[in-house]
Amino acid sequence: MSNVSATRTITGKTCLTKSALVFNIYFVRELQKLLKNITVNSINPGLCVSELRRNTTGERAKALDEVVNAVAYTSEEGARCLVYALVAEQEKEEALRGQYLSLMEVAETSPFSNSKEGQSVQHNIWVRTPPSFP
Repeated sequence: MSNVSATRTITGKTCLTKSALVFNIYFVRELQKLLKNITVNSINPGLCVSELRRNTTGERAKALDEVVNAVAYTSEEGARCLVYALVAEQEKEEALRGQYLSLMEVAETSPFSNSKEGQSVQHNIWVRTPPSFP
C-alpha cells in the first residue's frame, strides 16, 4: 500500500485518504481514455469554509474550527478551481485532459503512478471495478 499512496508512514485514516485520492486519479485517467470528446479531470479546490462539518461537536469541532479559521479558503475561492477547469480547457484542452487539478494547477502525481508499473495498476483497478450504473 505504501507504494500506491506514496507515503512512508501509513495509519488508518491517512492511508484511506491517500489511497482514495490515488484511486480517483487512476479512475479519471482511464475514463479519459474512453471519452475522447469530453475532458475528464479530478479537481481539488482545497479546504473550504462550508457546512459539511455542521454536526461535529465537542473537542473535534473546536479543533476543526481552528484549522478552518487559520487556513481554509472561502467557498468563492474554492469555486475558482472549478471555474478554472472549465475555462482553461478552452486554451489548454489537450494538456488538461485526465489530470488532477489542485488549487488551479495541474498537480504533480507520484513517480509510481506515472511509471509502467503504476499504469498497469491503474488499468487493473479500472477493469476490476464493477460498473456503478446499469
